[in-house]
Amino acid sequence: MLTFNTGCYPNQLSSMSIQPGGQNALYITSTGASPNGPVRFDSNVQGMVSQGAKAIVMAPQDTAAIASTLDNLAQKKIPVVSVDTRPDKGQVYMVVRANNRAYGEKACTYLGETLKDSACGDAMRRAYENGAVIGGSSAGAMVMCEYYFDPGKGKVVEGLNYVPNTCVL
Repeated sequence: MLTFNTGCYPNQLSSMSIQPGGQNALYITSTGASPNGPVRFDSNVQGMVSQGAKAIVMAPQDTAAIASTLDNLAQKKIPVVSVDTRPDKGQVYMVVRANNRAYGEKACTYLGETLKDSACGDAMRRAYENGAVIGGSSAGAMVMCEYYFDPGKGKVVEGLNYVPNTCVL
């Protein structure tokens, strides 16, 4: 049983990690986002431990403030995998570094291809034309332009054209 606790990607981690049936199934007791600082982060971790977590995967935002959380987990012999950050103090089983460039490239390609000429893209366009505010950040902002550089394809491609006469590189 693994528990994910991250301030950035709890939904993505859950959707990528849950595999129905089979020997390689991964069961997640819960996920938690703690954008409100280390006290909330520690509270979420302790809640997961009380639910029976056998391991914790976390992406701590304040790497200095989680030392006591890591010490408590070490005393309970619960291994911790830290994603993208190395805690200043405390024991972790391993640190996993994401390839953020590849993640961004794939997000850009996925959003551009998925929203263009789709029911979801059409619904967004209708909402926009009826006065809704459509926003995005990072890859989501890139595909909003008339054109954008798709790093996964290595070329400029047609965007969703919410911002005409623009191209984001």
